[in-house]
Amino acid sequence: MIDRWRVWLAATLLVLAAGCTHVLPPSARQDVDPYLDLAAVKEAPHEYEGRTLLLGGLIVDHEVTREGSRLEVLSYTLDRWGRPLRADEDAGRFLTKTERILDPALYEKGRQVTLTAVVSGTMSLPLGETEYRYPLLRLSAIYLWPRHDPYRERDLFGPPYYPYTHPYHSPFRPYPFGWYHPWW
Repeated sequence: MIDRWRVWLAATLLVLAAGCTHVLPPSARQDVDPYLDLAAVKEAPHEYEGRTLLLGGLIVDHEVTREGSRLEVLSYTLDRWGRPLRADEDAGRFLTKTERILDPALYEKGRQVTLTAVVSGTMSLPLGETEYRYPLLRLSAIYLWPRHDPYRERDLFGPPYYPYTHPYHSPFRPYPFGWYHPWW
């Protein structure tokens, strides 16, 4: 009886732990320098050439050439699983190049990515009416986050189920004898 419980507990913990892993495999993250951030690389890129960074953000531009693909990414801070959270104004934007052809239909503007890349210098390109100096990185591994689909991730009490309510307010209304729902 005790052995069954141990097997069941071990299996349960294994399943729960599998849901709490980073999106990039350990082999892709083994060379990452955890104390180096993009803001430091942006200030002195030649000092950090050859070092690997773990980055993420929002794809701003994608260019496919004969040599491969180049992504322009607006840097975001990452959570512990590698998901981009919010824009990192100190780091700004960066360019990452790869010899692979990344399909422009998949790696389109507005998609979020998490990646590891090796610092390989800088590149200046026009940004609006100014010249912007981008840190240039060589792509090692990349994870493309799924598109956010609000209709797939419906909240039980948010639209379109209850179009007359604000999505952050419960449709339940106070009533003298307790709470009630207007459709009940």
